[in-house]
Amino acid sequence: MEWLDGDTLYILNNEPDYPNSNRSIELEIGKEIYHENGLACKSWIMQDEYETCYQN
Repeated sequence: MEWLDGDTLYILNNEPDYPNSNRSIELEIGKEIYHENGLACKSWIMQDEYETCYQN
């Protein structure tokens, strides 16, 4: 993980042996959320709190 600026977090999620599996993402803190299995995206509380929810 790396902060790109005060509001943007970059998460590197890359498997060199599988080039098509790059799941790296930039998230705008306070507006976007990511959950690998999508559980956060299904939560009513989380849906109301964030503008965009990403899942794999």
